Amino acid sequence: MKKIVLISVFASVVCLTGCSGKTENNNVPAIASSYSASAISERVSELDGAPSSGSGASISASEPEIKPEYPDIVCTVSWNSEDNAPVASSNDTSESETGTKIPHIVYSSSRDDAGSVPAASSGDTSASGSEPGIPHIVYSSGQGSSNGSSAPSSSGNAPAVSEPVSVSGSISNIKKICGLKSKVETSIDACIVDTYNGHNPYDVAYDYGKDYDAFVSACDWSLVFDADFYIESFPLLAMQYHNDKALLLEHFRTIGIHEGRQGNKNFNVGVYKANCKSNVKNAFGDNWEGYYFYYMLNYGSEKSVNTSSGSKLQQKTTMTALQAAELKGVNMYRKEVGVFEIKFDEELAAYANYRAYLNSHDGWKAHDWFEADEDITNSIMRAYNASSMGENTTTQHCNTSNCTSHRCNYGETSYEYYRKSESHYKAMIAEKNDLIGCGNCYKAAGVVSQFDAFINL
Repeated sequence: MKKIVLISVFASVVCLTGCSGKTENNNVPAIASSYSASAISERVSELDGAPSSGSGASISASEPEIKPEYPDIVCTVSWNSEDNAPVASSNDTSESETGTKIPHIVYSSSRDDAGSVPAASSGDTSASGSEPGIPHIVYSSGQGSSNGSSAPSSSGNAPAVSEPVSVSGSISNIKKICGLKSKVETSIDACIVDTYNGHNPYDVAYDYGKDYDAFVSACDWSLVFDADFYIESFPLLAMQYHNDKALLLEHFRTIGIHEGRQGNKNFNVGVYKANCKSNVKNAFGDNWEGYYFYYMLNYGSEKSVNTSSGSKLQQKTTMTALQAAELKGVNMYRKEVGVFEIKFDEELAAYANYRAYLNSHDGWKAHDWFEADEDITNSIMRAYNASSMGENTTTQHCNTSNCTSHRCNYGETSYEYYRKSESHYKAMIAEKNDLIGCGNCYKAAGVVSQFDAFINL
């Protein structure tokens, strides 16, 4: 039998301060540095440019029937300003607020730090393409990861390509791998993270195929990426990735450069685009990944271009198919009651993903971590200059007979489940909420969890 657990919790910054009964966890990544706060403040200042879902179709506002095979167990928690204690209202005895052992969060240290990518072996150093002096490199199949592990290619689901793959720094060749979409951007079914069996236990796989991987392997990523800078610039993403520098590099060289994220202090792709040659700009347009590849593969001629100041840390936002569908569903409900569309924030989505990982993999229940780690919650709100933040969550427990279907193996939106609960529904349509971070589904040991996080600026 499947069991869906719905949790909605909100906390104000005033009530959270000084709350008693919290457990200090010194292994939690620090996110409240001045640089981190300024990075998030920059995102908030660009709120008008954040993506929303569009109007969506209208539906009946009546309560949907709760099917017997999907019973809802609802738990709502608020913060009591008088005694600084969480007050639970629950019909769920299996997710008890008392007597819960708070597990220790263990962060990965098994991967080596990654900065630059070893150069691939070259079968040809002759000039290639329209620009003289660019090495032409021929790759065999089976490219490894940058840290020497046996990581999969950047697209396990991408169409097969013929071998060998020819890579050069010419504009025409680089354009061939621009504008690609990974499966998680087009299929909700792909938006589930297997926290035990996947290559990356912290995030979905942004895969772009073997051609793309060949270009990745040809580049010296130390020219555009520094892990410590990335962690400071995107603190909640770093928290989602448990500060794993090798996987953060993998994030950067796949989805990160598609979004135009700044990876070190010396290279900002927005500045580079503004100052590069017109033929480069005309060729790549807003395909930000093209600029990174061109800069790295033509570093000898491009190193004199100004790249270091005057633009934002991230040029655009990309959502998975599940995140986009979740955002659209939430804004559909908001439109029904005449409330403005809530904006998607990727750092807040990284927090939502981190929460789903903790509940599915580390054994946390409901909102226990939210209550236990007061310092992180306060740090996030200070960084956003927020007056409150909150979270909705669904948790599904699967047994061996039903784990072959539904959310246990496939990603699925949660807004329909939240609509069945008054507290979750109110969180979705609350006019005070300005930002939402929609998470993907996380799976571990018969448990699937998903979170939506909200910020009131």
